[in-house]
Amino acid sequence: MIKNKRNIYITIILILFFIFNLFTELRFYGNRLDFYWNFNFGLQISNGLLPYNDFNIVTTPLLAFITGIVLKIFGKSIIVYSILMALFKVIMAFITAYIASKMNSKTKDNKQFIISFILANLVMYRYYFEYNFLAILFLIVIILIENKVKKNPKEEVIIGILSGLAILSKHSVGMIILLFILIKPLLFKEKKENILYRLIGLSIPTAIFIIYLLGTNSLYSFISYTILGLKEFNNNTVTITGYIIKLAKYKNIKAIIIYLSILILCSLYIINCIYNIIKKKKRYTKEEKQVLYYSIAAFGCFYPIMDDTHLFMSIMPISILISISITKIINNNIVKNKLLFKILKNYAIVIILISVSFPVYKYIEVYTNNNKNYVVIGKELSHLEGLVIEKGLYDHINEIIEYEKEEMKNGYIIKYLDENAILMHLPEDIYYKDYDLFMRGNFGENGEDRIIEDIKNSQKTKYLIKKDYVKTKEEGNSSQVPIKIIDYVINNYQIEGTKNNYIIYSK
Repeated sequence: MIKNKRNIYITIILILFFIFNLFTELRFYGNRLDFYWNFNFGLQISNGLLPYNDFNIVTTPLLAFITGIVLKIFGKSIIVYSILMALFKVIMAFITAYIASKMNSKTKDNKQFIISFILANLVMYRYYFEYNFLAILFLIVIILIENKVKKNPKEEVIIGILSGLAILSKHSVGMIILLFILIKPLLFKEKKENILYRLIGLSIPTAIFIIYLLGTNSLYSFISYTILGLKEFNNNTVTITGYIIKLAKYKNIKAIIIYLSILILCSLYIINCIYNIIKKKKRYTKEEKQVLYYSIAAFGCFYPIMDDTHLFMSIMPISILISISITKIINNNIVKNKLLFKILKNYAIVIILISVSFPVYKYIEVYTNNNKNYVVIGKELSHLEGLVIEKGLYDHINEIIEYEKEEMKNGYIIKYLDENAILMHLPEDIYYKDYDLFMRGNFGENGEDRIIEDIKNSQKTKYLIKKDYVKTKEEGNSSQVPIKIIDYVINNYQIEGTKNNYIIYSK
């Protein structure tokens, strides 16, 4: 009876947070370009295009393929995509909470699960689920298997497979995870043949992917986009100092305090745990040591782009140990005081219900036209129906799309030398390789020179450049802006006119 009651509570929590994550995806990420780009990768695969050959993507493509298959089956809609991402978030939080509840054997009720589940959702709530999170999800499943008292060779093979899937999700993070799973048997004095089993597991997804690349003649373009082209990637936040400078540019004291505090506290927590283990000042179980060990691997997400999004991805595994520490504090200091615990529990329930209700309420508010600053996209913008975006952005997209349609009737091609290009081309099912992910580091080997050659040889093509490009360039906010390409067009093409916030250039 008690177990059934517990399962009912957990099921309700899972449903509530799925709703919360779904409406957060639809409501709060309407104008986030990464959200569109990742949706577009899956959309193009569902349209039959090949990554690397037909569209540029600088990571390994597992999430794009998963998304593409789902879109092909259930419909090429941003709502379908958002449901999938919300589901991934709930799965990730569930496994994280399950590991924590198993590790904290002293907590017999569902308290540990709930605390860990809520903490995991707090880590993810502002960010959509993407390839870095997928790699970390595989890492968390690895932790789940590693924490078994006894593992057989089949499970060692599965760990290898999962590390391979992490590499196919995000190759840089996945390679760090692979390194950690291969060193782990030596560090934790396990059977050395476990390394062989893990390598066998790794070879399965790796071989399938290599066969795919060879079969589609994509091997060189894969290497070009994911490895060789990254040397052109210019980002001023690849150091902690750069990250702090970037935070300072927010001019948001609250954001600076929150993000730096999280980074510092998590780092100190890990350092303190390592210090206690080395000095033997505190006894840690093997399971806790394993979680700590793999938590260090997760910080691979925080490089090369050091920002708050990648920071929160990095701290996902360490949240397992943090949630256990929080539970112990609650058990030792609050549970004993029944009145205080009852007040805290009821307060937590109210906060959860309000938190879940807020994005749903805001979505309904926009949907019923009670919020004039935002709009719910209808059928007029194909694939994006149901998404909430800013009213100004919505008007801008529609105006530019109408302009492009008119120019296409006259035989012209419109290309945007702007990172926002995808916003106009998604609804029209148009994709121009390299131009619709228009940022340095995304063009492959010698990408900028290659695109300039393409522009030189283009016919009946008009290029649109933002009016504020010169201002952006002068301010130095050009870490990924392809200045070389844009300057070539400005210096060699004629201004034909303007449209919305773009200047139109043509031969």
